[in-house]
Amino acid sequence: MPHVISLDSDPLADAEADVIARSGMIDWESMYHREVAKHVKTKLHLADARARITVLETELADLKAVVAKLVGAAGRNSSNSSRPPSSDQYRPKRAMPKTTTNKPGGQPKHTGVTRPFATPDVVVDHYEDGVHTEAVSVDALEVGETRGEWVLAERRQVVDVTVQTQVTEHRLWRRATPKPGIPRILSSELLPPEASAPVAFHPHVRAMALFMGQSVTVPDRWVAKTISELCGLELAPATYQSWRKAASAQLTGVIDAIRAGLLCAPVLCMDETQLRVDKVATQQLHVACNDELSLFHIGDRTTEGCDAGGVLMNFTGTIVSDCYLSYWTNKAVKHQRCNAHLLRDLQAVVDDFAGQSGDPGAWAHELQLLILATKAKRAAAKDGVLTPRQYALARNAMVRLAKRGLGAHSAPASKEVRSYQIDTDARALANRVTEHIDEYLTYTRDPQVPFTNNDAEGAIRHAKVKQRRSGIHRSIEAAKEYARIRSYLETGRKHGEDSARLLEALAGGHPWFPPEPTAPTR
Repeated sequence: MPHVISLDSDPLADAEADVIARSGMIDWESMYHREVAKHVKTKLHLADARARITVLETELADLKAVVAKLVGAAGRNSSNSSRPPSSDQYRPKRAMPKTTTNKPGGQPKHTGVTRPFATPDVVVDHYEDGVHTEAVSVDALEVGETRGEWVLAERRQVVDVTVQTQVTEHRLWRRATPKPGIPRILSSELLPPEASAPVAFHPHVRAMALFMGQSVTVPDRWVAKTISELCGLELAPATYQSWRKAASAQLTGVIDAIRAGLLCAPVLCMDETQLRVDKVATQQLHVACNDELSLFHIGDRTTEGCDAGGVLMNFTGTIVSDCYLSYWTNKAVKHQRCNAHLLRDLQAVVDDFAGQSGDPGAWAHELQLLILATKAKRAAAKDGVLTPRQYALARNAMVRLAKRGLGAHSAPASKEVRSYQIDTDARALANRVTEHIDEYLTYTRDPQVPFTNNDAEGAIRHAKVKQRRSGIHRSIEAAKEYARIRSYLETGRKHGEDSARLLEALAGGHPWFPPEPTAPTR
């Protein structure tokens, strides 16, 4: 009887069973154990696959978070973060079409400035017959004056700067036979202070070195090299470093005067920036300043480090700062959070959600416009402050927009790359505005409080430029010396003093002092 294969069965399995049946060698027990082993092996493979899938999903989520941070960092610039403009990618601007027929240069109504004639040190006369004469001391002449048969037709001056080394030798003469009963006077009482050694540098040279190292941000070794090559004076970097240490030591009274003036001020701006010091954990350069005074000091990121300058915990006015928590440890002060930071953070939200469906970043743009409108309204106010009704309206509107942001970013919109991270950042920003709304609006109730913390940020910019050009500070002492000298120069600049003159007075042992502080206004 022919073997019939069912359409509902597996043809290969039926054929195999038919062969075994014909041969009379069916071992049902062995077949059962083989099938059980296959089933167990399949279950183990499935369990391993599920575990591997779980691990891969976890790794994928972590990688998405990393990619979100990297993509977000790549899109950050000075307009939507605290990065300086110097870190922005250079993009050449497109040439604007010429829409005017005016010639280049000063326009008809432009008031130009021309360098005036100065009293000449050397005069060279040029005559039409080709004769040239040079004189060092001459009388002042104007165009049109005559000298014999010659008429002065034109005057032109060439300004030059020459570097010339001048050695002044101080000789002390004593009587060969001292007079009896008259004590011998010490050399230090007869000779000028700059002649402090057999061969010494004049304070002008020390001031020049300090100017290059502390104002122009030239590295120590290049300060010595520049003076050596420019002036022909052999100068070692260690000599310049000793001058810097001595100059810093003379500023104790100036630093105390600056600190006393800051403690009497009604409003202070505070900020900090990272400072790299060789063989020392990363330090922070802290600054406390106002329109007239600036005080820098070195410390870590703790509250004790922020207060190392003696200002933070002793101040009783209003502090304008960023969101760093150490500034909030002093409970006796009012606070104004920097609105420039807030505007940049909001711009980051706008950029992160640009082009997405539903426009989840619209609240951030509207909040930006509201902040700027509130600032303009405060500037137009007669007394420099908003009325209680205006303040309430602005406050309620900002809270309403921030809560709208919380709703828009209450949970990750999807599992796409960046969605979780940027939603988290936007939600944190909206929550911060909601909780600290009054600290963002302190400036609307006090005309002395600024809108931003730009004064402090501008004060520490010099330190970043120096760090980028000169590298790390070689020791914590060198960093502290830089902070003290920078306090002196920055305060003097705010009073219209020239840095070169300030350093010349400091090198000469007579540093400039700021005006006496007034009594506290609060």
